[in-house]
Amino acid sequence: MKAMARLTLLLVLLWVGTTVSTVVDVHKRIIGGEKCDDKERLYHVKLVDQNNNFICGGSLINDQWVLTVAHCWEEGLSVIIGVHPGPGMTVRINTKPKIYKKRKHIFRKKIHDLMLLKLPEGTQIPATIDPADCNAKPRLGDVVQIAGHASTRMDVDIESPTLQCANVNIVDCTRLRQIESHSNTDYEHQHWFCGQATGRDIRDGDSGGGVVFNGRLYGLIAFSVNATRAGEDAIGFLDICHPGYLQWIETTIANSNMKENKITIQMKKSHKKKMKKKMKKMMKKIKKKMKKVMKKIKKKLKKVMKKIKKKMKKMKRKMKKKMKKGVKEIKEVTEVNGGEANGGEANAGEANGGEANGGEANGGEANAGEANGGEANAGEANAGEANGGEANTEVSGGEENKEVGGGE
Repeated sequence: MKAMARLTLLLVLLWVGTTVSTVVDVHKRIIGGEKCDDKERLYHVKLVDQNNNFICGGSLINDQWVLTVAHCWEEGLSVIIGVHPGPGMTVRINTKPKIYKKRKHIFRKKIHDLMLLKLPEGTQIPATIDPADCNAKPRLGDVVQIAGHASTRMDVDIESPTLQCANVNIVDCTRLRQIESHSNTDYEHQHWFCGQATGRDIRDGDSGGGVVFNGRLYGLIAFSVNATRAGEDAIGFLDICHPGYLQWIETTIANSNMKENKITIQMKKSHKKKMKKKMKKMMKKIKKKMKKVMKKIKKKLKKVMKKIKKKMKKMKRKMKKKMKKGVKEIKEVTEVNGGEANGGEANAGEANGGEANGGEANGGEANAGEANGGEANAGEANAGEANGGEANTEVSGGEENKEVGGGE
């Protein structure tokens, strides 16, 4: 009996231990979570306030638009893109958010928990999530993936340093709608679906994260009702495939782009006008400056030309003087050379004339001598005859002949 009692006690203890162990293991799975693979969820973003405090999650649906839930909005909000796997880049939201509102009656619009945030510029991160294919949306029992940076513990609100991923099943929302209708009426008029898994749940800060099925975005994490035990109640996801939501997302982005295009066109036009005005002003200034410069250049050119003309005149005068001197020298040289030639001819003629005249004179003298000789001879003969032969010896020149003649 004692052995049986001991065995029974041992079995009870083992059962208790197994039960406790099972509860602890499930709890560990929630606490530890599953770190998202570095190659997935690259489109996930983190929303922070102006003090850089973590608020919510979101998804980059194109290079400039983030889709998240509206209850995460507050002034001074920033988006950290590329947060997974990191390090991330903070971008300030400078424009007002686009929040889905539907008119319930003439004087009032109902706000839905759906918000679009526009980044100031297109991001360089190529990873974006494809929009939902609503013809192939998840059904009851299908597994979807959720992710967030919120606390991994149900009792402590501590941000997770890494992006945590978890799989949950699509479940019926009847129970969650009942709970929600009694505690919170904010989601009564909205369109959502539910997910649940044992030991898996969301915490504050996971809101806005994407609900992904087959690589497409079908929902946004919106709310949960159980803050103490993970997985006991379903999680509410905003249903993107609702026709009003999906159409609003597409038209909001398209209209914003159209407005931007119009604004850019207007900006371009106004910019062109401004540029034209500036160009006109610049051209006027340039013309004025050019006129001033041209005047200065003309003045300088006039001065230079005057100087050049003066120099040219001086040069001409000098050249004329030199030319006159040269001409004079040439004339003088030619006159001197001509006179010498004429003088030589005259001298030659004179010489020749002299010779002729000399010959003639000499001849005359000879002839005269001969005549005188004859006369002398005759005289001498006569004188010889008279003087008795003395005259012949004295007759050898004209003088003697003259003397003889004188004797006669």
